[in-house]
Amino acid sequence: MKKIHRFLIEALPQKELFTLEDRNFVHQIKNVLKFSVGEEIVLFSPFGNDFKCRINAIEKDGIDFEVIEEIEKIKIPRSVIACISIVKKDNFELITQKLAEIGVGTLIPILSERTVKQSLNIDRLEKISIEALEQSGHSNKMTICEPLKLQEALKQNKEKLSIYFDMEGASTEQGLIECFYIGPEGGWSEEEKDLFKSFDIKACSLGATTLRAETASIVASDRLIWG
Repeated sequence: MKKIHRFLIEALPQKELFTLEDRNFVHQIKNVLKFSVGEEIVLFSPFGNDFKCRINAIEKDGIDFEVIEEIEKIKIPRSVIACISIVKKDNFELITQKLAEIGVGTLIPILSERTVKQSLNIDRLEKISIEALEQSGHSNKMTICEPLKLQEALKQNKEKLSIYFDMEGASTEQGLIECFYIGPEGGWSEEEKDLFKSFDIKACSLGATTLRAETASIVASDRLIWG
């Protein structure tokens, strides 16, 4: 069976026949993927259903579509905020990709005491997350925030039921966690652990083995969202 490509667009027109004129989208359809009239693709907007559409015409400045059927979206069980300490570029891009696939609601990059890399290309991370969303099958677009210091993130999410992951933490999580924190490669400092305690946030473990930040982020997200 031929794979049907999915594309995220800002909003779907509320009619059976419509034209999309976004320059980047038109370029991708015409010149990158080289679609032809009569082929089918799936279009969706953030948090909306999928719409299988047929290409009726490919013009210089737009693509004409016809809606064939509406497909109910994959439902993400719960929304989770992932506060992840910044690691080196390739690894943080991997984290962004996988968390978008899993269905994380918000990604907050954290500047912790042992953070080595201080900056991120948010525009590139947005692009990676959208590509991951398009292939994932769900439509919950992940919000990517500007980096925050740990204390700022704790204040921002103080009303959320939160945990942080640490090798010395308890083995299980209690309740429907809304926000979680993953430390840098060197782990959380003692001062940061005291900071978590001051916000009444408990430490939890992901198991007996020591996981890299990117692995821990993926495992924690999947466990807390999908159970």
